Formats: sequence, structure tokens, C-alpha cells
Amino acid sequence: MKKLIAFTLILLGAAFGANASTYEELSWDDLIPESEKTMQYNFGGEASAKQSLVRHAIRPELNQRKIRIAGYFVPLESDGETISQILLVPYAGACIHVPPPPENQIIYVQFKEPMPIEKFQSVIYVSGTIKAEVTVNELANRVGYSLEGLEVEPYE
Repeated sequence: MKKLIAFTLILLGAAFGANASTYEELSWDDLIPESEKTMQYNFGGEASAKQSLVRHAIRPELNQRKIRIAGYFVPLESDGETISQILLVPYAGACIHVPPPPENQIIYVQFKEPMPIEKFQSVIYVSGTIKAEVTVNELANRVGYSLEGLEVEPYE
């Protein structure tokens, strides 16, 4: 009987584990292809010149992965109570500075359901499915990745 209970518990644990949403935690450095990291490191010029080298480099193999990433947000669409679209960037004020971050360091996030504005702190985690494709958004920012956002959590 103990073996039957133990076996049932193992099966239940496996079933719940298979249904749990798991996200691969990425850093901003993970969005840059390895070959471009080396080129950027070895370049030795001005920061803006380094950025231009890696401006279009994205990692297509990240496409359709479920990820979680921390960053600063720039709201794009809000009704004052909820936010439905943001740009996620690696540092505060990134989309205001000139030059802007490289395309592979900007993520356009469209939330499946608008999120309550209270969820948005200065730094947040966003989880969802990433799409690796350079696009231009309505603010004429070129972004290397887009994300169908499912969750927003405060950064801790």
C-alpha cells in the first residue's frame, strides 16, 4: 500500500510539474550573439561605435521561447489605470538617450491582457514568449525582440 501511495504522489508531482509554466531567465547579455560579444569587446573604440557593430545582431534561436527578463520600462500605451504596451530596456532612461541602445537591447512588450499600473515599479521582471525579429514600432524605434507579456513582477 505504501508503494501505491508513493507512486501516486510521484505521478501527481510529475503532472503538476508538467503543467507549471516555467520561464528561462535571461540577462540582457544573453540577447547578444556570442560572435557579436567578441567583436564588441575587441573593438576598442567609442561606445557608440561599438553599439553600431552589434546594432542588428539578434539571436534567432531564442524565437518562441518562454523567457523571464528584468529591465526598466518605457510605457507606450496606457489608459491611466492599466498598461498594455511597453519597451523594456536594460538601463533607466535608455530610450531617451542618444544614441539609443542597440536593437538587441530593446524589447517591445505587448501584454496579452492590460496590466494594472500598480505592478510597474522602476525595475520589473516581464515573463512571456519572445519573438526574435527586428521591427520598427510606432515611435520609430528599431527593436530586435518582441514579447507577448503574460506576467509582470517587481524586481527583487
